[in-house]
Amino acid sequence: MASFNFRSAFHGFNREDVVRYIEFINSKHSATVNQLRADLTAAREECDSLRPEPDLRAKCDQQEEIIADLRAQ
Repeated sequence: MASFNFRSAFHGFNREDVVRYIEFINSKHSATVNQLRADLTAAREECDSLRPEPDLRAKCDQQEEIIADLRAQ
């Protein structure tokens, strides 16, 4: 992590120090936002892949009926 050494209030602030600090915070914020967006996209894709097919319940019921018929025979 970068260290920033602002001058005391008696000597005022060095403009370059303040600009470098703002640029550092801005780049850190941008990196965090980009990482969170990537995580959100990955989570949404995983959620979509885990959702069952709409017809899956009907297929399961049909298979259970077939199994019941085969056991009856």
